[in-house]
Amino acid sequence: MDINAYSYADMQSGTNPVWPVTGILRPDWQSRGGNPVNPVYLPYRMLVTPRAENLLVPGYATGACSLAWAEIRVIPNLCVLGDAAGAAAARAVLFGEMPARFGPEQIRWVQETLRRAGARLEK
Repeated sequence: MDINAYSYADMQSGTNPVWPVTGILRPDWQSRGGNPVNPVYLPYRMLVTPRAENLLVPGYATGACSLAWAEIRVIPNLCVLGDAAGAAAARAVLFGEMPARFGPEQIRWVQETLRRAGARLEK
């Protein structure tokens, strides 16, 4: 499944595709408040890799399947991953821990740090 509305060939074929596609994806977006009804949950494990215990991987290199990538590839979601990685890095440094080994207690600490900064974590 391709997450893009058109392929490069579609754009070159002279068929006059609608651009930008955002105008036709959700015509009721603004009238419904402009906020997602069912936001996506991003698990902490997206940020870590078993190959390097002290590495956090937010942004375009994060761990996600291609279907999930359709949801998380936009800048606001990538910023959220960056915020979480920053909080996790702070925890790792403060307590001398490896981010890839974080358990429920450490993840709760990261979540509380994000909440105190104004992040919305619940759907």
